[in-house]
Amino acid sequence: MSQNAFKNHYKILDIPRSASTKEIKNKTKELLEKIKKSNLELNQKKKLMRNVHESYKFLCDYHLRKSLDDQLDSNYEKNYKIINEPFDDFE
Repeated sequence: MSQNAFKNHYKILDIPRSASTKEIKNKTKELLEKIKKSNLELNQKKKLMRNVHESYKFLCDYHLRKSLDDQLDSNYEKNYKIINEPFDDFE
């Protein structure tokens, strides 16, 4: 499994899973601009910019984004058991 499979690219860009490609692009531009204007050291800026750009490319690729969505859905189901019939015990 690739390293990307363990990153939540939605959190890196601070966007909802329902974000459109246009919204992803706009948020990426906004974040890159904030990073450029920040007072961080050059190496920190480069690292942050690399992460933002990687997340942008990842989420703009339909198949990669779908794999992340599937993984997030799978983790949700593992962590929170979905009860189909919650009142079975009362019958």
